Amino acid sequence: MQGICDPPPWQGCLHLIDYGGNKALVDTVIKLTGLKKEFVRKKEKQLVLDGITFSAKKNEIIGIMGPSGSGKTTLLKTIGGILPMDTGSLEIFGEDCTRKMPKSIKQRIGFVFQEHNLMPWRSVEENLKLPFEMYHLKDQKANQERIDEALEIVGLSDYRMALPQELSGGMMQRVGIARAMVLQPDLLLLDQPFGALDALTRKKLRLDFMRFFTSAQKTIVIVTNSIDEALLFSSRIIVLSEQPAKIERVVEVDIPFSQRTTEVAHDPQYNELRHQMIEIVSEQYRQNREEDCYED
Repeated sequence: MQGICDPPPWQGCLHLIDYGGNKALVDTVIKLTGLKKEFVRKKEKQLVLDGITFSAKKNEIIGIMGPSGSGKTTLLKTIGGILPMDTGSLEIFGEDCTRKMPKSIKQRIGFVFQEHNLMPWRSVEENLKLPFEMYHLKDQKANQERIDEALEIVGLSDYRMALPQELSGGMMQRVGIARAMVLQPDLLLLDQPFGALDALTRKKLRLDFMRFFTSAQKTIVIVTNSIDEALLFSSRIIVLSEQPAKIERVVEVDIPFSQRTTEVAHDPQYNELRHQMIEIVSEQYRQNREEDCYED
């Protein structure tokens, strides 16, 4: 039985997009080794991430879960070059990004934040122009084609002139995802992209983007607090411990893409994996409660 932990049906096809320069095809997109990250809080150093090591191959979808405050967002921002790492090494697309991420690599990464972070005075289309302005990409025709394509993918072509405040929460989040896609990134990093939405909107967007994820030919890392979301999207789920966070468990999700529909909740294999994830999360909760009681 082919599972999502095996190469997806299109993974064997080498895929190359022209970004204005030649790019080598690299099978391993992310190689993170021994990541440690500290923050200074109240004049004391606090270790947030403690020796995180994992890799992601081309077109693989990795889910990141863990207790609240475990450092999931910090991990994602480190991979995306937003935060520096204190110890360890990071390679993206085969290039060393440990000390500094080259601009050419950053252009190949799309980041979707928990909040859409749209500029309220700019229309949908004008918000999508921001990445081009940031990287000084001035080919107006090519930029417009990419904007049109991104809006088509998220189903917002008819709303390009609307202001963010004229859109629903789900639509604004779609704009945020479209903005991350306009540079046609090979690596897409999503930080709880559906977390701020109501249950019905979240359910609809999950299925919409499941179809996109399985056909987009991109490597994706998605942070989520939802077991169902992690199981729907991921080939592997990396479960972090409490701070200082280590990788506590790695769960392989071997359900074929074709079965990840509205009917997946009735699939015995899905329910077995869901039960396994609930046990992992529940055990973390029990351990945390016991530690709190001991400290009291």
